[in-house]
Amino acid sequence: MSIAERKELEKINLKSKILEEAKNIFKEEGYDKISIRNIASRINYSPTTIYLYFKNKDDLLKTIIREYYEKLRDEINSIIDEKKDPLYTLIKILKAYIYNAIDPNSNYLIVLKNHKLVSVKKSGQSYKGFESLERVIEVCMKKKLLKENDPRLLSQSLWMNNNGIINLLLTEPDYPWVDKDTLINHCVDTFINGLK
Repeated sequence: MSIAERKELEKINLKSKILEEAKNIFKEEGYDKISIRNIASRINYSPTTIYLYFKNKDDLLKTIIREYYEKLRDEINSIIDEKKDPLYTLIKILKAYIYNAIDPNSNYLIVLKNHKLVSVKKSGQSYKGFESLERVIEVCMKKKLLKENDPRLLSQSLWMNNNGIINLLLTEPDYPWVDKDTLINHCVDTFINGLK
């Protein structure tokens, strides 16, 4: 490895380290409690070093949110790329969205709690995965796999349904839920079966 390659790798690793520590602080203390100085202290670098990578904490948050949406979009697109039955694809996307959000390592709560602080709507990041969902629903409708005829309405309904499931699983972790996988499968399957 050349010196230039090593330096580039070190930059990538440091940026990742900054982002990971920022995620930890956002999760532990929330947006209002974080500062570039706090992050720098926790990773043993000067604040100046962090400013080489991020303009401010909003820039850090925007990067975390963008990464979340890009990861989710990529997961949805990989499901679509499997080119399976469209109804199977739809169900798999809905379940992937839920599992992604409830994963303890997910940045879903950071996105949910901070989406108004840093607008990613302008970049379109938050809507690309949703548009993919809508396209799959359109295919299901064209093939007469769903009795609905408004893909936008159904997409938004499914999105709201999923977020309700996610919200309850995240905010009520001590509730005596049945097995999570069984519950998630039942919720999604029941909703979709009602649309056939």
